[in-house]
Amino acid sequence: MSTAVFPITAYSEIVKVINYLNNNHSAAATSGKPLIVRINTKQDDRSAAQNRLYFKWLDQIADKTGNSKNDLHYTYKKKYLAAIYVANRQDTAEKHRALLSFKNVKQHFGGLERQKLDADYELLVDVFIRDHIRSRDATVKEFTAYLNKINVHAHRDLGVMLVIPDDLKWCYKPNEV
Repeated sequence: MSTAVFPITAYSEIVKVINYLNNNHSAAATSGKPLIVRINTKQDDRSAAQNRLYFKWLDQIADKTGNSKNDLHYTYKKKYLAAIYVANRQDTAEKHRALLSFKNVKQHFGGLERQKLDADYELLVDVFIRDHIRSRDATVKEFTAYLNKINVHAHRDLGVMLVIPDDLKWCYKPNEV
């Protein structure tokens, strides 16, 4: 029998625990492996739990795609988290506008000068993502929006149905953005 976790956030959820015990206690006792019930309070705050869920999802996506978790983390920050920060944070939006200005200026050059500017632009984008788009700095609302985008991408584009472990279901509320 696998471990069952029942986060209790409302009185109605206690019924699930009672039903589980009613359905499984006699089989467990008969097999010589009686159920053990542990009750404790939640140890994570929502942001820490969201972070654990995020890295579990990266594992699931990495298993499907063959990409490393680090590559996926960077790609998703660049693709999704940067847009969330640009929309919500003035300082990030200003840095982003500076990058776009550089991108527009480099369009006016050609040949070797353009190649050098293209390389410089890619370096600046990399620094922007690494130094200014950090997932640990996301608010709960921003991180929820980020998780939503990854969940949609995984399902729609990769055919991956991301699993939310029972002990983390309380921290992912996709409709709370």
